[in-house]
Parts: sequence; C-alpha cells; structure tokens
Amino acid sequence: MIAPAIPPVVRPAPARLLRHPGPVARERFTVLSDETARSFRICLPEGASLADALVEAEKAGAGKSRRGSAAFAILHGSLAPCVYCLAVRDPSGARLVTYSPMRDAGTVSVQGGAATLGTGLDGKPLVHCHAWFVDPHDGQVAGGHFDTTATRIGPGGLVARMTLLGDLDIRQVPDAETNHAIFSPVGHLGGVQ
Repeated sequence: MIAPAIPPVVRPAPARLLRHPGPVARERFTVLSDETARSFRICLPEGASLADALVEAEKAGAGKSRRGSAAFAILHGSLAPCVYCLAVRDPSGARLVTYSPMRDAGTVSVQGGAATLGTGLDGKPLVHCHAWFVDPHDGQVAGGHFDTTATRIGPGGLVARMTLLGDLDIRQVPDAETNHAIFSPVGHLGGVQ
C-alpha cells in the first residue's frame, strides 16, 4: 500500500507593519444596521459603462424610494474593455499607497468582485469596484481597482447580486489617516442613527 503524500508545511512570510502618514482614527470600524435592505439578482446590459449600469440598476430596484446607496456582489460575466489599476507605494510620501497607471485588459471574463454605490465628494453618484478576471493574453487570473466609467459591460452582460441599502447613507469622505477619500457609512437618511 502506498501512503498518500503529505504536503510540505509552508510557513507564512513575516508580517509587515504598514503605517499610514496620518493620525490613527480612534474608531477603526463604523457599523450601522439597515433593516430595510433588500437584495436582487440582476444582469447588467452589454455596452453600458460599469458605473452607469450599476446606478441604473439601483434606480430601477429602489423605484420611488431611491436612496442612492447599494452594495453589489459581482458573480460572473464579461467586460469590454476592462480598465483597472493596482495599489502601489506612493513615491511622493503623501500617502502610503496610491494607484498605478490605468491598464486596459481588453475583453475579459469576470470571475467575481464587489462594488459599492454611494455619493462622491462632489455630491454625485460614485461607484467603487474591485474584481478579478481571466486575462485574455495569458489566461492568468488578474484583478484590481476598476475605472468604472471607462470599463464597459461586455458580450452577454454581467450578473451581480444587488443589495439596496434602504436608508443607509454611504458617502465618500476625506480620511486623515490614509490621505485618501474613502467610502464610509455616515448615518441614516433622515438623521436616524
């Protein structure tokens, strides 16, 4: 009888402590509940920008009760083009990390991801999205932070699960610790906490 092979023990790399340049926030997490959240399976139409498709899906799902905040679990589909970037060390030192130049991966098969729809610093709808996909050039899995206005839904559409966040108010806010503007739940519409 042949004994099964025992895989070697792989020791993790030593942890690195990354320090952002600003003061550490006293509260590290903001947790708000929303008893009015509702979820739907949606198919985003080919040709639309990712940002426009997600905003329109939220409008259609919310109807007259439109609030403007939603979370999306991207399940599968295609993008054409897929325009994205990666986090890189900020050479200026103003931030720990910044974004690499945008890359156009062409038409890709999306394997999964997540997006958040909220309100940007300018008061307009803003979509933040990270996802992974199969790179058509080498067949490897790649991913990153998407340019949601330049990225478009590809052939066959894009399937996602949308959760409307009811009266939860998600906004882009300046963050002193990271020197980035980040999405954060800031409260409930109508002032309910």
